Amino acid sequence: MPFRYTCFLSYRHGQNELTRARITQLFEALENEVRQFVDLPVYVDYDRLQPGYLYNEALASELCSSVCMVMAYTPTYFDQAHPYCAREYKGMEKLEAERMALVPRNGDMAVRGLIIPIAFRGADRLPREITEKRLYENFDTFALGERKLSKHPKFKHRIKVIAEYVAERYDALIAAGADACGGCLEFRLPSDNDVREWLKTVCTQPLGFPGHEVGL
Repeated sequence: MPFRYTCFLSYRHGQNELTRARITQLFEALENEVRQFVDLPVYVDYDRLQPGYLYNEALASELCSSVCMVMAYTPTYFDQAHPYCAREYKGMEKLEAERMALVPRNGDMAVRGLIIPIAFRGADRLPREITEKRLYENFDTFALGERKLSKHPKFKHRIKVIAEYVAERYDALIAAGADACGGCLEFRLPSDNDVREWLKTVCTQPLGFPGHEVGL
């Protein structure tokens, strides 16, 4: 089964205006740029922006059918009381390990991951498990009401870099010639209980100093 999406946009649900606008702008900016490189859509679940949202288990198949996962990080992303984002993260980690094992180990294509964190707030509170092994983007200074993300003089270039990164991951997996999505209909995310112990280790990180981000 071929990939259906370039990337899966993972974010903590919320009904406030800031969350809705931020996710809408991020989706539109990614979709516009990624489509220049790969003719597949970005996946976003807008239902979680609605009141009374209940986590949809069918999202596991959509995640599995995506080349990469873009995580829109704020300090509430890894929440012990609402662990669905952690389930998506750990689920993509499993897919990442399986898929990157298919890529020949003769270059950096085999060691560059499939999870792309974008910190909209609290970049200094990203878990060390992420900052020590993953490249991430710091959009902490992005403020709604200035310019749209896709037209912002500072951040539109970073969106393009992310799109190129996603396209490279797509090309590497396609070149590997494996059926990366063969089991997506049966794929399941880790359960709440599976991630709760791990969450205890990432939700208690001490605050650091801002500005320690690494660009893609």
